[in-house]
Amino acid sequence: MHKNQNAERLDNLYNVFSEEQNKIILALEAVKNEGVSNYPVIICFYSEAYYELGIPLLNKSELAFNISTLEELYVKNIVDIEKVNNFKALYNHKLNHVCVLSVLENNAEFVFIPLSSNFEF
Repeated sequence: MHKNQNAERLDNLYNVFSEEQNKIILALEAVKNEGVSNYPVIICFYSEAYYELGIPLLNKSELAFNISTLEELYVKNIVDIEKVNNFKALYNHKLNHVCVLSVLENNAEFVFIPLSSNFEF
């Protein structure tokens, strides 16, 4: 994928995220409040891709969002055991952000998207 196309897709991710932030925050809070995990993660990918991580949350503007956890990402070998403590430390440092695993084409990366000032997570 070209650099410009990747940047365009990341912009699209941020736009959809900002429009759907309320729904995403409610799902993340449910994962924490129900004791499922202290480390919920949103998986974002293009809906033409078939992705089996997490539980479907929403589909919009060619993007699909699933909700998962650090534990699932570890079990499915997405996060190595050696990286779990570093991941937790970064996650805990970014308290006013949402952790998103962005899967765009063959490129996957974790991004932390800041919450709007209306929310505390």
